[in-house]
Amino acid sequence: MGPHWRASMRGCHIAARKVEKGADWGRDVSRIHRGCACGGAGRGRPVAPAYGYAVFVQSGASVQKRVGEIMPGDVVWISEARFKGHKGLQGYSQHVGGEAGGGEAVVGVVSEFEGKKSKVRVFQANQHVGQQTVEAVSYRLEDLKSGTVKVFRVLEA
Repeated sequence: MGPHWRASMRGCHIAARKVEKGADWGRDVSRIHRGCACGGAGRGRPVAPAYGYAVFVQSGASVQKRVGEIMPGDVVWISEARFKGHKGLQGYSQHVGGEAGGGEAVVGVVSEFEGKKSKVRVFQANQHVGQQTVEAVSYRLEDLKSGTVKVFRVLEA
């Protein structure tokens, strides 16, 4: 496994420790990016910040790019996403990031990925007023109806 794997896993371990402690994790996770060669920025139009090399991009129900498997430690960027599907027998609808989600795009760190179910479990900051903590949330990529999900692999310089 190469240096990008070590950087990704370092980010995942930092986020996991912060979840256990219930602490603010944004400053610590940003440290993994200091020594990284973060390429993959969009040319010409600002779409998403470059958190590394884009390994997965999905807009609506169609997958635009899949370079490799999503792995723990990868960075997930979700903007104006609407997920709609079923959990058990009951249906659900969820808005994440952007206008419908009530804020900016959501950024998190992948803790695990289930390829068969296309389900990604993410550590993300809980930005509710008065309680800034880290929460573990899962998203089923098959249930994405609109919006954009991008997954970046952090690369060491």
